[in-house]
Amino acid sequence: MASNNNRRLVHPLLFLGCLLLCFNEAVAVEYIVIGVTGLFEEGFPSHPILHYTAAPDDFDDGNIKTIDERNSENDNTNAIFLGRGVVRGYRAFLDITEPGWREYHVNHNPSSIGQQQASPMVNSHVIASGCREHAHEFSLYLVDTRQLAVILQSMPRFTSLTADTGSVDLDANGTTPLVSDFFRAFYDVSRNNNIHTVAIALMTCVHFRGKSHIPMPPVHKLDDGTMVTSFPDSLALWAQVRDGDRTAVEDTTRRCSRRQDQPCPPKVWVEAMKAEQRYWNGIRETIRQAEQYRPSQELVQLYGPPFRCKQKARFGVGREGDNNDDTTPVRLPRSLTPAVVKAALNQIGYEPKFPSGSIEALSVTTNTQTNGEAPDL
Repeated sequence: MASNNNRRLVHPLLFLGCLLLCFNEAVAVEYIVIGVTGLFEEGFPSHPILHYTAAPDDFDDGNIKTIDERNSENDNTNAIFLGRGVVRGYRAFLDITEPGWREYHVNHNPSSIGQQQASPMVNSHVIASGCREHAHEFSLYLVDTRQLAVILQSMPRFTSLTADTGSVDLDANGTTPLVSDFFRAFYDVSRNNNIHTVAIALMTCVHFRGKSHIPMPPVHKLDDGTMVTSFPDSLALWAQVRDGDRTAVEDTTRRCSRRQDQPCPPKVWVEAMKAEQRYWNGIRETIRQAEQYRPSQELVQLYGPPFRCKQKARFGVGREGDNNDDTTPVRLPRSLTPAVVKAALNQIGYEPKFPSGSIEALSVTTNTQTNGEAPDL
């Protein structure tokens, strides 16, 4: 009888141990590459949402965490910026939100700096037009998979993530070399030169609204005549402001931190704060003007859907191993461990810093970090 009782106890304990082990595996850090645009890009209000911050319950001393996680000071994981990627087949619009919507703001404080959430803001709505002559530059990040639900819930109206609609053109002018090298590092060496497009999860607008959508002005042109848009640069061009002013304080902080022998004088900080204020004042005023002059139906018909394409863009990917020609997009694995990310970046001469989210260059000769400087993205 005692033996049977012990046997009854062993089974639940084994099950509980297995459950805890599986849960510990589930909370291990994994990354996914996503392409974002608009307010999720660096220097805009929603950018911090890309970073994973553990909930207070995650810090319990119970069995939720592994031993290594419990010994760490925190469980925050910053997103890793890889660079920019040109995606064909996407038409970009500025969404001038109307009164009554959740993102519309009436009041603002002109004297506030660093509180742009209280000011009127314009969204980046990039629609899958299917036309090859339409292209947009996305900001590409490696984000903690545990943060995906929060990112989706925090997206602007009418936007979501699509798994493999659009593909990054690795050869396009505007795609960061680090991005192209990083993607190619995942595939067999013999195929590296044949990989030209990679499908990733992209922030995509799923609904066109003529009353609020105005075309995003292009900022540069590809060799084949394709006009390319980029939210930070296109927004600055539209509002007639200088995009460099948007990150003046952050850039000054980074620059002054390198001057260990002599701190930056107060005048430098004052000028940086004035530059950011000038930028956001210009954005706010241009938005208010655009609210007064909504596009007419006749005008919308000229640039809105249905889109009449000169040449169709390739959307989606086939099964692995099928149609492996130069024009077929390939797709990254669903998630990447830190070890896989590190191996790919090391292969192309860079070192990721977990969990801070920075990338540093490696020395070509010694394969060691060079002065801790970030790559030129």
